[in-house]
Amino acid sequence: MIGPQQVVVIATGLVTPSDNKKTGPMIQVYILIDELDPYEAIRQGENQGACGKCEFQGYWDEGAQKFRDVVCYVNKGQGPSAVWDADYEEKYPDYDEALHRSLFVGRRIRWGAYGDPAAMPVSIVRKFSAICDGHTGYSNQLFWIDRRRADALAQFLQCSCANKAQDAEAKRRGWRTFLVVPKGKEGPSNSIECPYYTRGVNCHDCLLCGGKERSAKSIWVEAHAMTGLNHRWEDE
Repeated sequence: MIGPQQVVVIATGLVTPSDNKKTGPMIQVYILIDELDPYEAIRQGENQGACGKCEFQGYWDEGAQKFRDVVCYVNKGQGPSAVWDADYEEKYPDYDEALHRSLFVGRRIRWGAYGDPAAMPVSIVRKFSAICDGHTGYSNQLFWIDRRRADALAQFLQCSCANKAQDAEAKRRGWRTFLVVPKGKEGPSNSIECPYYTRGVNCHDCLLCGGKERSAKSIWVEAHAMTGLNHRWEDE
C-alpha cells in the first residue's frame, strides 16, 4: 500500500512475550518485504513496500560497501531478519480467527516493531487495536498517503517526524507526533520527552504513543543513531 513490493505482516510474542526492555511484553508486529530479507531489501533499494519513503532508513553506498544516512535504530540483521527467516521457513501459521483471536485479547500490541503500519489496510490496525488492551505505533508515511487514510491511521499511531517543520504541520492537521531530535537538542514545548528515558517507564505500561485515541501531549525522543539527522533538522 506504500510501495510496489508485496509485504507480509507478522505478529510475534503471542505465546512467549517479548523480553524487550524498552517496550516490555507487548505483541510485536513486523511488516516485511515478502521476497527479500530486511537487510537485502534496503541494500537493493527494494524496501518501499515495508517502509515507504521513510527518510530514517538511509541507503546503501555500493562504492563504500556500507549504509549511509541511517537514523532508524532497528538492527535489520537481528530481530527483523530472524522473523523473516522464520517466515521463509514457514514456521508461522496464517492467522485463523477461531484459533488465534484469543491470543490477542487482553494483550498490548506494538505496531511496527519493524516496517510502517501504513503498509497495511486501516481495517487491520483498527481491528486488532480494538481486540487488544492497548497499543502503540508510529507512521512516517502519513504525509505521503491519502489524507483520509492518514487521518484514520492517526487515531492509532503517532506521526513520526524528522524535524520541527514536520512536527508542526502534523499537529496542525490534528495528529499526535513522535519527533526524533539530534543529541543536545530539545523537543517542542508542546511535547514531552519519552517517559522511558525520563522515568524508566516502558511502552507496555506507558501507552502514550497510541495516536489520537490517547488524550496527551505528543512525544519526542533523542535520536539513537545520529548519522544523517543533523543536516535535516530544522531549528526554526
